[in-house]
Amino acid sequence: MRLLGTVFTATLALALTASPVAAREAGKTPVAKGTAKGAAAVKAGAKGTEAETKETKKVPDGKPIFLKYKCAMCHEIGSQKILKEGSTVADTTWMTTLSKPPDLSGVGYVRGEKWMREWLKKTETIHDRKHLLMFKGTDEELAVLTKWLESLDDEKTGKALKAREENLK
Repeated sequence: MRLLGTVFTATLALALTASPVAAREAGKTPVAKGTAKGAAAVKAGAKGTEAETKETKKVPDGKPIFLKYKCAMCHEIGSQKILKEGSTVADTTWMTTLSKPPDLSGVGYVRGEKWMREWLKKTETIHDRKHLLMFKGTDEELAVLTKWLESLDDEKTGKALKAREENLK
């Protein structure tokens, strides 16, 4: 009987540690083998889900570059608590006024790093319009800035940016 109790306890412990609930409580989310997500995680050598991988992915801090080149003279990034110079509250009129520069909190939701790099070099357009100023920094600073901007993917602001862009037509 004692042997049966020991086997039951060991089996129960094994079952609990293999369950998704136990894994979640231990801080690890299992990835199912044979799924696209599982294959991607294995291929990347990652542990956990795709969302966890994105969270742990290091993004260079472009905020100092954004401030150094005075991008905040025109743009806000509400998600980063960066307001236009001289402002004490966020300006949301950019959503309905095409003449105002947008908040960039969701720019990564709409655009990728490569496109943003070309936009800031004035070689990319939105409905035949170019960015007003060409980026004056180095190529390395531009790469850091655009990687950081791409990581700003606030869905609400991104959708507003996309809708605004449609109104430019």
